[in-house]
Amino acid sequence: MWGSVVGDGRPQELPPVVSPEEKRATIRRVRLGHLSLADVSEELRADRDVVLEAVKQEGLSLEFASEELRADKEIVIQGVKKQGCSLKYADKGLRGDRDFMMEAVKHYGLALEYAS
Repeated sequence: MWGSVVGDGRPQELPPVVSPEEKRATIRRVRLGHLSLADVSEELRADRDVVLEAVKQEGLSLEFASEELRADKEIVIQGVKKQGCSLKYADKGLRGDRDFMMEAVKHYGLALEYAS
């Protein structure tokens, strides 16, 4: 789909927009275990609400979250609470944050194994 025009007159592709209905349906299917984050669009992998629900259901879903959301402390901690080893998919900078890692250890005793 082509959207607006850039300064030199060439058409610019706009990112797809996820409808609120599609987002709600995705969250519902993820919550029920009928859909994995691995199977959704890049746009939904970058949606905080969708990813948060996915890691609450399956911590290892963090692997498929957008780079930005793999650096989101709340999302990563939720993944760690569900499956401690999901920490290996967290942003390296986050794994280097001492305070964050101490919080992760509270939920997964072996968390320091993933510290950077």
